[in-house]
Amino acid sequence: MLATDLILQKIQDLGEVKGCLIVGQDGLAIDSNLPESTDKELISAIISAILTETAKQSTRFKRGKPNIIIMETDNSVLTASQINIENESMIIFIEFKLGLDTTQIMNSLKQITRIFK
Repeated sequence: MLATDLILQKIQDLGEVKGCLIVGQDGLAIDSNLPESTDKELISAIISAILTETAKQSTRFKRGKPNIIIMETDNSVLTASQINIENESMIIFIEFKLGLDTTQIMNSLKQITRIFK
């Protein structure tokens, strides 16, 4: 059984994180520390669909499996990454504060991967 509260806390401890969401491979939300007003199930379904379609097209064009997707909006930087924790594959969606550069975000995501290997 995953200690999702520990995962959320480790991610939050990285700093510059507004919130995160753990999504199962079935596209359903497992746990989150996003605001209560956030539709976690909708975000989970959308993030899962984006990663699934991106993986399909990336494979089709022989570019390999995508590991991380980063999207910058007017208000924040959103990331979605595939990760395996305790032999369970899941998606970690993180909303970072705006103003971080891509290198900082990539370093944070790599740190998360190292923590849970």
